[in-house]
Amino acid sequence: MSIMSGTAEESKEYWNTHTLGLQYQIDHSIDKGTPEFFEHIDPVASRFHWIYKMMDEEAPALKGKKLLEIGCGMGRDSAEWASRGVLVTASDLTPNAIEYAKKYFAYRGLTAEFKVTTALQLDFPDASFDAVYARGVIHCTAADIRPAIAEIYRVLKPGGRALIFHFYNRWSWFNFLHKYGRENIEFVDADPPFNNIYSVRQVKAFFNQFENVTAEVQHYYPFKTRRTGVKAWLFNHIFVPVYCALPERLVKPFGWKINIRANKPA
Repeated sequence: MSIMSGTAEESKEYWNTHTLGLQYQIDHSIDKGTPEFFEHIDPVASRFHWIYKMMDEEAPALKGKKLLEIGCGMGRDSAEWASRGVLVTASDLTPNAIEYAKKYFAYRGLTAEFKVTTALQLDFPDASFDAVYARGVIHCTAADIRPAIAEIYRVLKPGGRALIFHFYNRWSWFNFLHKYGRENIEFVDADPPFNNIYSVRQVKAFFNQFENVTAEVQHYYPFKTRRTGVKAWLFNHIFVPVYCALPERLVKPFGWKINIRANKPA
């Protein structure tokens, strides 16, 4: 199910002005893309600890091997892979994101290859990478995301690893609040032209060409929002404390994100 519709050009225009990672900025007096900016947002961006746990689990087998990140945004996740010894190609739909990513890699003292390309038609030869990683990207590429998944399959080497974190879960608490609270998901001012939401069964079906497919509902307790207004107050002072008091075994199926790990057949 797509909760928004648009065109490929509208999507590119949106992401060129809404680079992934910029939403973590709190102090807007700091110039974007500067070392001070990266130092400012890193603590906020790093709270998604399960991503770095996954990297620690997967990186040993990928050390010295080639990984493509689709939709690198400002490059933070690509840099985390590179810091673990993985040979990274950071790609994004927009030149603006790639410029941020280059600056972030320089800030971290790391190296990578960089490429402006679309997930729907990756500008790489067949069987180029040992792994393909994406976070918060594939569900936003188009109303029909199957071409993007076919491209992931194509550029992976036989036996290659697909780490697609994440798809949005139709049965999550977040989707309920988005639908009935009428709040944007990604950025306060606007959501992207495409923002698809699926069940676990639907997501697994997208990867039917792959093997060893695991689909995990990623649950995390909600953080208080920096947004303002009555709905934000109700969220911070009523919903968050009540939800966080519930045991995880009860709420895990209602996590917001579905994470895929899979392999291209050898």
